[in-house]
Amino acid sequence: MPSTVHEVLVQAVRAAPELVRALLVSAGYVERARQVDAGAAGEAGEAREDRVSLEDAGLPTLVSALTADALVVIRQGDVKLAVVVEVQLEPDESKLYTWPSYQAAARYRHRCPAPVVVICPSERVAAWAAREVSIDGHRSTFGACVFGPKALGGLDVRSGAPEVKWLVAYALRDDEARGPRAFEDATEALAQLPDEVMMGLYCKTLSDALSPAVRAHYEALEMNQQTAPEAEEDPFVTRVLERVRARRAELAAGRAEGKAEGKAEGKAEGKAEGKAEALLLVLRSRGLHLPESLSARILAERDAQVLDAWLLAAMTATAVADVLGPTAE
Repeated sequence: MPSTVHEVLVQAVRAAPELVRALLVSAGYVERARQVDAGAAGEAGEAREDRVSLEDAGLPTLVSALTADALVVIRQGDVKLAVVVEVQLEPDESKLYTWPSYQAAARYRHRCPAPVVVICPSERVAAWAAREVSIDGHRSTFGACVFGPKALGGLDVRSGAPEVKWLVAYALRDDEARGPRAFEDATEALAQLPDEVMMGLYCKTLSDALSPAVRAHYEALEMNQQTAPEAEEDPFVTRVLERVRARRAELAAGRAEGKAEGKAEGKAEGKAEGKAEALLLVLRSRGLHLPESLSARILAERDAQVLDAWLLAAMTATAVADVLGPTAE
């Protein structure tokens, strides 16, 4: 079963698919695709536009149905790419067989080049994933586009989404020189997220991963309104969450100024719809396909606490019943 760290990393990529284009552009892949592959523009007659979209990551093959962590379609000028994205925390030899299958299925479905991007928070795992694999024992080979901490940490995130800044900070969690600033930028950006459950997961995952040197930079900070942490919670993580929540409150107060009182109900409705749609996306991405009746049940739910609980459970669920209860079976 995927770990919480893996699922949070994957969710960050799904929430900010623009990150994938930024990585491929930084590595020169998009330009090479334009020069080398005449089929990079996709099928004839497709409109040329600049767009990045998150697609259904289920990839049916001749052998079985496979589900990648994410599938991002990039259209940039005359280039179209169907990018399979995988987050890899540890070496797994079976991936050297599934990754080429992902690539072939994505290329067939979208009729364009289909690079496999592997995001590795560890340089050790990045070195393993970067190996070239023989497909037929002769001339055909497969190689993934691998991005480790060095590549991730070098991204320009000044105008990036909160999830991108979080991912960069996670990549720099052991970097004494750049890690503290990246951590500060990420926690400031996470305060802008509308979903407090995801904000908490991002904060906790990042805080738990910090090296002692980077963490010490923040241990000395005085945080206002400290409260006694729960017995099982790390005091540092608690203080980080308090800091980000305080910043969220400041931002919310600023946004509230000058707005009419009658908009509160409409906002709650829209927020609930967004949580429901996010839950369906997480369930689909984990290969848990729902019948229409259960999808309608989720979309009709308006209790934010219920939706938050379902979303949290969906991050590690292996069956729909793990999320919605035994009545969903």
